[in-house]
Amino acid sequence: MKRCILMLMAVALIHCIAGNVLAAPQKVQITEFTVVGAENTQELKSVIKSLLSSRITTGDVLAVDDDSGVIARINGGYTSFGKTFSIDASVKSASGEMLGRRYVQGESPSDLIPAIGRLAEQLRVLLPVTPSTPQVGATVGVSPVLPVAANGIAVTQSPADRSAALQNSKISSEDIVRSAPVAKSLLQQTRIEGALHGIAPGRMLAGNEREYIVADTRSVYIYRQTESLKKVHEYSLKREGKILSIDTADVDGDGVLEVYVTVMDREELVSQALLLSDQGFTLIAADLPYFFRAVEINKRKKLYAQQTGRGSDDYYGNVCLVVKRGNSYTLGEPVKLPKNVNIHMFNRIADTADKMLTVFIDTDGNLHVTDEAGKELWKGNDRFGGSEVYFLKDEQQMQNVAADRYRWRFIEQRITVLPNGEIVIPRNSGNYIGNDRSFSKNSIFAFAWNGATLDERWHTKERSSYLADYFYDAVHKEMVTLEQVQKEGLFSKGASVILTNKME
Repeated sequence: MKRCILMLMAVALIHCIAGNVLAAPQKVQITEFTVVGAENTQELKSVIKSLLSSRITTGDVLAVDDDSGVIARINGGYTSFGKTFSIDASVKSASGEMLGRRYVQGESPSDLIPAIGRLAEQLRVLLPVTPSTPQVGATVGVSPVLPVAANGIAVTQSPADRSAALQNSKISSEDIVRSAPVAKSLLQQTRIEGALHGIAPGRMLAGNEREYIVADTRSVYIYRQTESLKKVHEYSLKREGKILSIDTADVDGDGVLEVYVTVMDREELVSQALLLSDQGFTLIAADLPYFFRAVEINKRKKLYAQQTGRGSDDYYGNVCLVVKRGNSYTLGEPVKLPKNVNIHMFNRIADTADKMLTVFIDTDGNLHVTDEAGKELWKGNDRFGGSEVYFLKDEQQMQNVAADRYRWRFIEQRITVLPNGEIVIPRNSGNYIGNDRSFSKNSIFAFAWNGATLDERWHTKERSSYLADYFYDAVHKEMVTLEQVQKEGLFSKGASVILTNKME
């Protein structure tokens, strides 16, 4: 009899524990937030609700649309003042009792997603939720750390190894995966004030001193590097406009390096050409109606240009070689490219039969390879590139009602072909909604064409910063990258670093 009673008690206990473990999450209703002072009001309302719902949902909490069986209701509003915004929210119980208020702020649209994540964490602690009790003796939330080989590839564990890892949740020094030592940067990651977004190689000077030409939206700078990195010259735009990119080239072959600054004033290209000397910059041509980009094809660096279009055309005409006569510029021989490929999307490689193939990146970040006739030979599925630099086109005259008056066109990352034929393209990742981009991690990938597909040859370790621009220094066999380590905001000008790492 005593034995039967003990068995019944054990069964009841098991049911009780199982009921706690398998208890359904408690429901919270999130209503549509009000939006004040922002464009795309209706779209933003649904975006905020969707983002907050996904981020407040946990194993104990489930965000729902209706109020049936909810334990609390969340409502609030989004208020924008220029680029800054505030999101205010309140939590009430199912009976209407106020449980608390919270708010978060952001300095730009790119702060929206992290701000909503922070808001969800603050609101979650106000909810009258009783967390489910895990089963006694069960291992909760413990994931074994995979050992990593010297080449950075995770080593697959056997079932016995995984079992042993789960049984011992104590973290020892042997369980911690540490970053492998990396090549020492020549510039020691000198912090530069400002969110710079363009870089190009300068001159090689005596004593192995080198120059880097960098730019933000309004100015171009010369930095020189020996034992340290120093700013020595600066040139600022004398007219309205936004710098989209910078490139350097000796177009006329006179041994003097020129700097080509692509500038957009509203919807007009007003680019400039500068001469580089020991005294700094000298303006030699202004209001040039071209996008510029220096591209190295068949181991020869050349400067190309393209014009902007009207109406729905962001780019117009062929991509052409730039011809310089004195201080005057014209378009020369066109480059044969597939339809809809612009100056910021391509490079060219030779196949085994020395026929020229075009490698380009589309607006979705996919890589393509086409033959001389424009026939597609291969298309990738992974996303690469990613840039925060853009220009705007006014669509007001093209449609009666526009969710956004302007069409945003982003300047894509460079595709570089190394001397050994490898194709290099960066990948930036992070958070963005539509046109509001905020990249926070980057890596550089290299591929090789095998006659049928692009095979990955290597990639760099992911870094926690936005890679704004880069170039390959063939003389020193170094990859030079310009990275933003702090974004520009209401109370910050941002910060950047120039990194130079050996490519063995």
